[in-house]
Amino acid sequence: ESPQELVERREAIAEKRALELALDTAVAVLMRWDHTHDIRECSDEYYSVCLNCYQDGSDWSDDKSAHSRHGPCPRPPHYSTDMNLAWTVMEHMRAQGARPHIMEGAGSHSWYCFAGRAPLGTARSAAVAICRAAIGLAAYNKP
Repeated sequence: ESPQELVERREAIAEKRALELALDTAVAVLMRWDHTHDIRECSDEYYSVCLNCYQDGSDWSDDKSAHSRHGPCPRPPHYSTDMNLAWTVMEHMRAQGARPHIMEGAGSHSWYCFAGRAPLGTARSAAVAICRAAIGLAAYNKP
């Protein structure tokens, strides 16, 4: 890999992460996220725990209670990349009275999230399609 290719790949990764963060932040507002989460939820490739949540001097054991917070974490949960979290978004939409469902497109490598008959979110991953649908549904239902 040439130096130029390496730079381009790193830029593409940074752009993808920025888009994921923007989507996760928008969904977090809809989910009424309270800036709390498991300390391991916003780790990155360098650290195995969230440095926004980790307090110096606490135990690095697997016991979650050993970790203490030192303020609200600015990093929302990974709704757009973690299917378990995306499913909580589906449940939230149901609690709001919508009837969402997710479907993979036949041979198209795309996912569709419907609320009724209209596809509100489409993407290459089910989690992103769900997040886009939640935002679309919120915009549609806005008074």
